[in-house]
Amino acid sequence: METDIGIAVAVLYPDDDIADRCYSWTVTGKLLVGYFCVKFLRLNELVVKVNVILPALFQLPCGQQAIQEQRMVSSADPAVSRRDFAAGETGRGPFIPTNRASNPRAGQWTNAMSHNMIADYKRFLMTDGEGIRCSLYVSGCPFHCEGCYNSSIWDFRAGHEYNDRLEAQIMADLSLPYVQGITFLGGEPLLNTGVLLPLSRKIRERFGRTKDIWCWTGYTWEELMREGESPDKRELLEQIDILVDGRYIKDLHDSLLQFRGSSNQRIIDVPKSLESGQVVLWSKLHDQTRFIPEIYGKDRAAGEGAAS
Repeated sequence: METDIGIAVAVLYPDDDIADRCYSWTVTGKLLVGYFCVKFLRLNELVVKVNVILPALFQLPCGQQAIQEQRMVSSADPAVSRRDFAAGETGRGPFIPTNRASNPRAGQWTNAMSHNMIADYKRFLMTDGEGIRCSLYVSGCPFHCEGCYNSSIWDFRAGHEYNDRLEAQIMADLSLPYVQGITFLGGEPLLNTGVLLPLSRKIRERFGRTKDIWCWTGYTWEELMREGESPDKRELLEQIDILVDGRYIKDLHDSLLQFRGSSNQRIIDVPKSLESGQVVLWSKLHDQTRFIPEIYGKDRAAGEGAAS
């Protein structure tokens, strides 16, 4: 890694002395120089900034001052703190509490945290639930699951504000006969009810139950049913058909699971669960028993053997 950084700066500054000094700096202050050089390599628009900053950095002595500078850069991305805010509470769902994510008290987190921001909207997917779907990714999630695939949108201010133009696009996409429904993901949808609850009601008003609504949440079903949880979460649940519940727990990761990342998560039939008062799993649940490439490989090998 140090050699690569030295070469990068040698290209930026065609001067052997500077390249050598970069290399020696990375030995004692790898994080600092590595940060700026990598930024230069990946983001062309930072060329001017790097030209200005790097010569100044080389005037700093190595040793203690370099260590202090490393800490300053590191502090921009502090370690995530994960806590159990309901310590001692039982019956919170499978594998909860977990030390791989934060665990809230009932009603601790609400839509008041939301800034009505959308991280992404994707059309005509087949990965976020059954059939061809549209997927709306909301911003903001305080669960902070270790290994989260969408950690870039934990920030409630990420993305762009929800607007009428996007809503019109969603409704137009859902009107297509081959689109089965919409999926809410994030971020944490149940902390963005200010956007998703009105949208869900409009979808029901226009399409009834001919379009289904799926939702991923870090909450477990049991947590959502707790006394003291904010009522808007229950209101949104009443609009949802299928809920994939629970934190992503890195230790329980399983690539063979259908529409889930870890085995603690469940695909829940929401209307049936609300009616019965207990968790009812989706009737079409079907996890793989072995990797698809392995199946194809063996079938292909068997076919080639028969042909020969």
